[in-house]
Amino acid sequence: EAAQQRRSRHRRATFSKSVELHDKVIAYYLNIKHYQ
Repeated sequence: EAAQQRRSRHRRATFSKSVELHDKVIAYYLNIKHYQ
């Protein structure tokens, strides 16, 4: 059970990192579009 909790915590951390990256990519893309 403890191992399962660790795995789900890791999944959540990985997920939040990819969401963060996704937000940065969108902001970067919008900046490019805006300044063209």
